[in-house]
Amino acid sequence: MTLDEERLRRFTAWLPDIDDDRAYVVQVMLRPWKSGHEGLPRSGLLHLELVEGGCCWRERLETAVRRAALIASRSSETLVTVKGSSLVHPPPDAVAVYTRVNPSVLHRAATRLCIEHIEDLEARAYGGASGPPRLFSRLASVLARSLETRFHTLDVEDEELLRALAERLHTTLGVELGVVKTRRGGHILIPVTLLDEERARLLFRELLPEVLRRYRGLVEHKREGLEPTPGTLYKGVIVDFIVWNG
Repeated sequence: MTLDEERLRRFTAWLPDIDDDRAYVVQVMLRPWKSGHEGLPRSGLLHLELVEGGCCWRERLETAVRRAALIASRSSETLVTVKGSSLVHPPPDAVAVYTRVNPSVLHRAATRLCIEHIEDLEARAYGGASGPPRLFSRLASVLARSLETRFHTLDVEDEELLRALAERLHTTLGVELGVVKTRRGGHILIPVTLLDEERARLLFRELLPEVLRRYRGLVEHKREGLEPTPGTLYKGVIVDFIVWNG
């Protein structure tokens, strides 16, 4: 298993606190990216774990990441996916560990899960629906749709541009940023809940439109907060984490 504990702890220490009705989600996902991965599906969720807030959540989050990294490192033995009608055991270099930095709101997710499961049961009983109920994928879906949005992400495909944009955003907005450093660039985590009305207007009406227009194809704006986990292996390199505060 490949895991850089220092990078992982730097990441978990930076994440905002959560109460017991919030949870960070750790996932192992299929991410084929190089020659030799052609026989795999393009994506897929393979493992999911919830880390609820409350006592010692950072330590429990780190434990969940270690467990996910161990599962990922032995994916050819521990994980399976389907392509067409065949079962496929993905190799370790085709999977990655992710953490969602925007926590799920648990009571909202639980309500949605109950409603959607009841609707599915009704469709099976009265509407002729068939096939497996897919509770695992439904759980993952409601967790992803029940977020407290604390961060927006800029996915930057160039290392030099990543640093330039991080410095510009920090200087202009006056907030500390997180930078998840990946293979060819990285992700800038912008804490939108810390912005007052004036700085939020500056970000969403001026800075983001300009950056996305100027660097089309190199920068993508994302809202869900699903990030490669610092300290784990992602596309052949160990993900780093930088606290960008000038």
